[in-house]
Amino acid sequence: MSCYFRNLLLYILLLLSTFQNAPAQSKGIIPDTLVLDQRWNYDHYTHLVVPTVNWLQSTPLNGDKELRSRHNNFLMFWLQKNEDVVVNMPEYLLRF
Repeated sequence: MSCYFRNLLLYILLLLSTFQNAPAQSKGIIPDTLVLDQRWNYDHYTHLVVPTVNWLQSTPLNGDKELRSRHNNFLMFWLQKNEDVVVNMPEYLLRF
């Protein structure tokens, strides 16, 4: 009987360690309910900008391409519509 419990305990420990090391499925930062449209104002979503940048930096480039594209689009739309942020490019970047 003790061999049975030992095997059962070993099996449970193996299952727990497998689930513990499994990568979590990330849904990203941007809510699914947010419709990305270039014509809209994104001032209500300013609080999501820094977490989105952090998420993009910590997520592998070859990960979920649809989710990365959604986050990239959100940042670009936010930058285009936000009047408080001015993005300048130095002249040496504009020369080809």
